Parts: sequence; C-alpha cells; structure tokens
Amino acid sequence: PEGAASPTAAPPGADARESPMGDAEPTPRTARPASTTEAADARESELTGARTAVAGRAIVALVGWPPIGLAIVALLGELSGCGRFAASCGTEVVGAFGVATWLVQLVVVGVLFALPPLARAAAGGSIALLAASIPVAVFLSAIGGARDPATASVLLVGLLGVAWIVGVAIELAGGQATRSAFWRRVG
Repeated sequence: PEGAASPTAAPPGADARESPMGDAEPTPRTARPASTTEAADARESELTGARTAVAGRAIVALVGWPPIGLAIVALLGELSGCGRFAASCGTEVVGAFGVATWLVQLVVVGVLFALPPLARAAAGGSIALLAASIPVAVFLSAIGGARDPATASVLLVGLLGVAWIVGVAIELAGGQATRSAFWRRVG
C-alpha cells in the first residue's frame, strides 16, 4: 500500500545506513555518548572550550587596552594639571597611582572584554602601533629629533596615533572575510 512505512525504513529524525546484511537500519542524527565517561568527557570539552573563549577574550582585551588607557590617562593628567607637574595636582585621585587612574583602566579593560568586536578593533590598532613604532623612531632620529625633543615628542605621538587609527580601520574594514583564524577562535 502506498504511504505505508516499510519494515526497514528509518523513523523520522534518523538517517538510514546499510547494515552488513543489506538492510537499512536507523541511526540517530545526533550521536549519544555510549557511557557516562564519554558524557563527562563531552561536558569537560565544552567547559574547556568556554574557558578558552573567556581567556581569548581577556587576551584580546588586554592587547587592545594600552593605547586607549594611556590616552585617557594623558587626558586626565592634562585636565588635572598632573601632566604638567602643576602644584594643584591631587596625586591621590588622578596621579599615576591615583584611584581615578586605576578605575579608568579597569573600566576600559572591562568594556573591551564585554565587547569583543571593539576589543578586536583596539587590538588591531595596538598591533599596528607596535609595528609602526620602530620605523617612526628611526624617522625621528634621521630628522634630528634629539635636537628638538618637544617637536619630536609631538611628532611621535601624532604618527603613532595615526598608526593606531589605521590599524583600527583595517580591522573594522576587514570583516569576517579577512579576519585571521586567531581572531575567529578567541572573539
């Protein structure tokens, strides 16, 4: 009769595979562990994967953090007068080891950890900044940066800032197609 199930047909939700006798035998679509040891191993593998993802996010956040953190601290230093060693500088709040400085750094790392795409972009900027640092230092040395330290420091910060922005832009423009396997694993 039409529409009737044959005795060897696989039930819905199962794939049919051929047995050594030539009959089709049902096999489940999702493999189930044969023992509790295998189930425990599968759970451990999932937990290890989750730990690896968290560790990867933390690494990417920490790679992307320094330029942003230093820029914010420099801005706080200029606003408070601590960057110019002004007498009005309250080092207990804003100075190099002040409470506000540490809190800002923790917030930056936390935001980068919470937002992996932002962390990847910041890490791309950090890597570009690091790659540009030696050529920029050689360039400044070649043009006589040691004779005019004030101008050299402005050029150094400006050129490294441009390198960071270019690195962030490249990472943002790259998208999934050009993202390396490392970024896909950890982010």
